[in-house]
Amino acid sequence: KNCPYASYGCDKEDMTKKQLEEHEKVCRFRMTDCSHCGAQVSMAQYTTHVQELCMEVKEECSGGCGSSVKRKDIEEHLKICPVKEVPCKRCKLMVERRMMVEHNAEACTRRPVVCENCGERVIFDMLGLHKCKVEEKE
Repeated sequence: KNCPYASYGCDKEDMTKKQLEEHEKVCRFRMTDCSHCGAQVSMAQYTTHVQELCMEVKEECSGGCGSSVKRKDIEEHLKICPVKEVPCKRCKLMVERRMMVEHNAEACTRRPVVCENCGERVIFDMLGLHKCKVEEKE
């Protein structure tokens, strides 16, 4: 008898009934259900399916927050991940998303500040070049 998985690529032929029964248990072309998504996958492809292809498998967030996220949801998660580094819209420095409010208020070199002398709004790193209106009057 031939392997029932011949159509999937198995080339085992002319086996006795007992040999066939034993072979069917270990045939790498035998189909099985993925334990994550339920898809029918050959045993030969099972490891690759789970490690690389199955979108239902959970992985640790690549943004660094430690969350366990299904592959199919990673892209959406990274849009809100609190520790994923994103560029500051003003200075372009990469900052953890959860730290952006603090960065914009206290650390961004391109944040607007008010000149203590004249009250004019100036970009922080331009304060040294600022021609203060108060100084001009003196």
